[in-house]
Amino acid sequence: MRSLSCVVVCCLWGSASATVAAHSTVTVGSKIINTVEPEFLSFTCDIHVPSQKCAWDQKLCWAPNASFLLADTTHPRLVNAAKHLSPAILRVGGSPGDRMTYEFGNTKCKKGEFYCLRKQKWDGWQELAQKAGIRIMYGLSFLSRKENGKKWDSTNAKELIEYTYSKFGGKPPMFGFELGNELSTRSNTGNSYSPEDVVTAFSELRSTIKSLSLDHRPKLAGPACGNGGPHNPGWIAEFLSKGGAELLDVVTYHYYGVKSTDKNLPAEVVTTKYMDAEVSHAQKSREEFNSLAPGVPLWLGEGALSALSGQDGLTDRFEDTLWYIVRLGALAANGHSVYNRQTLIGGYYSMFDHHTLRPHPDWWAAVLHKRLMGTKVLSASTSDSGVYTFVHCSKGDAPSGAVTAALVNIGDSERSISFSGIGSSSSQDEYCLTSDKLNSNSVQLNGGANLEMADDGSIPELLPRRSSGDLVLPGHSACFVTFETRLMPHAALDLLRHRLLRQLHRLLRRLLRRIPALKAR
Repeated sequence: MRSLSCVVVCCLWGSASATVAAHSTVTVGSKIINTVEPEFLSFTCDIHVPSQKCAWDQKLCWAPNASFLLADTTHPRLVNAAKHLSPAILRVGGSPGDRMTYEFGNTKCKKGEFYCLRKQKWDGWQELAQKAGIRIMYGLSFLSRKENGKKWDSTNAKELIEYTYSKFGGKPPMFGFELGNELSTRSNTGNSYSPEDVVTAFSELRSTIKSLSLDHRPKLAGPACGNGGPHNPGWIAEFLSKGGAELLDVVTYHYYGVKSTDKNLPAEVVTTKYMDAEVSHAQKSREEFNSLAPGVPLWLGEGALSALSGQDGLTDRFEDTLWYIVRLGALAANGHSVYNRQTLIGGYYSMFDHHTLRPHPDWWAAVLHKRLMGTKVLSASTSDSGVYTFVHCSKGDAPSGAVTAALVNIGDSERSISFSGIGSSSSQDEYCLTSDKLNSNSVQLNGGANLEMADDGSIPELLPRRSSGDLVLPGHSACFVTFETRLMPHAALDLLRHRLLRQLHRLLRRLLRRIPALKAR
């Protein structure tokens, strides 16, 4: 039996077929195993030149509208793409972020310099964030060096932060800042930076922010390094253990798993081997980072199914949607607070097509997840190795104590699903996403017409199908189901205990940060 926890329930839109579907049982536990942020489902936007080619086919996949510096922040469909996923954190970064100059204060960009953040573009993204109800986490350049080249120079970063907080009345739609991108990968190159160098830079950044006397200080996140692949685990461990963990409000790491150049990838994704690996990596990451930075919230700050800009015909198609729901569920069930999906727009792994400014299938799944899944994660298990199940307390208009389960059927045949452990419920609301084929860019809800966004950015109502009894889960489907049931008394007590423990962790971290100042007195 596979033991998993999840955020959403996958459900069926149709009636049972003439043949008897294989039966599976989903058991929902009463214990709350994690609490995610309301912004758990979040996304990224990179800073790429329009001439950037994707590794999969050596074609341009970062133009038009794909770069943070080029996107039309006033376009109604882009604004609504973010708004429908609110609340969320837009993480802006990538390796090109370390080349950026910010044209604020006394700093001027060179003529014709592409990697230049100017006031008009920065204001545009801030205004989009305000309209959409999201916040920005911006990756500051670590390559800004002092004259001796040995120490990070905070001058330009300070100019950007000062402008941002003065322009928007001290309350800009900012979550916070990272510093540097995947610096651990440079440890074996001529441009290497030691963990101690980066800890010192983060310390200076925190001091710089403190010197501004802001009423609403931005958070600090990092080290924005990978956990797997070419990344140096020793570098990451040293950074966190030698002062990095104490300086951070959030620990962020990156993970893709495979390269997009793998031609066999489409045949490998919808297999138990691939999906089980997703769950295992989420568990491993939680254990590793919790041992290095206990009590610090853990984010997967950048990640998609495959690296190097994704694979056309896979990471922008319905097959990716099945993987996406499993990754969301695995992360939520394993100690993560936020997942920033690479990307909202840009590359072949984007949720939003940068040519047409229309949604890919993943975006529709993200909208349902955002509307239905709450912040409290329950344990769950399934008797079927081809069905992945995740359960959260419900969000939105659902009755207090209701739960929403998410099921992903990676098999091509339907399954009959019964639920145990959720209490009595006479009916359930079902939202099931299917497509005519795995490599399709179209998706249907409950067997209806293809879901489409209108020119003005509006979308259909996304109404559920109400049913009762066992759930018939179509082959190759990702579905959400909400049960109008209430948590049992022992589950409510567990929820209270979970909240108290989180508050205690926060208090301890604040005390630890004050110790150096108290010793200095």
